[in-house]
Amino acid sequence: MYTPELLTIFLLLVVPLAAAVLLAVCRPHILRSIVVTAAAVVLIGASIFLAVTAWGTGISVATASIPWIWTVLFIVELIIAAIIVGLAIRYKKPLALILALIQAGLLIFLEVSGIAATGSEITFTLNNLSLIMVLIIGIIGSLICVYALGYMKDYAAHNANIKDRRCYFFVILFLFLSAMFGMSFRQTS
Repeated sequence: MYTPELLTIFLLLVVPLAAAVLLAVCRPHILRSIVVTAAAVVLIGASIFLAVTAWGTGISVATASIPWIWTVLFIVELIIAAIIVGLAIRYKKPLALILALIQAGLLIFLEVSGIAATGSEITFTLNNLSLIMVLIIGIIGSLICVYALGYMKDYAAHNANIKDRRCYFFVILFLFLSAMFGMSFRQTS
């Protein structure tokens, strides 16, 4: 029932989320380095595996085999909306606040009301363009995260008077990677 491609898609969606959660609580630089590097290795490997196995033929994965995936994606979308709302309030950006509240409101309304559920089965479809995006996100995005480890360490060392926000920075990076993977899988009904 669970194919290698389905498990790879699962890894690409969940590993960045798990890394974001771990990075939110990992304060020492060495632990942060281990989490970022391990997540990067898994994401690069999974991206390459998915591209190699699906190139030219594509993949369609029915979400009926993983019904909980929509709940996970809904929670991630709410977390991202909450972060945007919090930042808009903190930096006094009324337009960003209004747009984020509209987004969150529509998201909750469509999920709760069932309007978005058309009754037809939704599938993740990966064609060659989607696979190129998966490779860019998986390889380039992961390498950016690994590079940022050293860059942010040096930045913190040279700017000791500025509050250290590396944990927050890496949490946002990995949430972004997860969201980008979710968007690269085209959804058809």
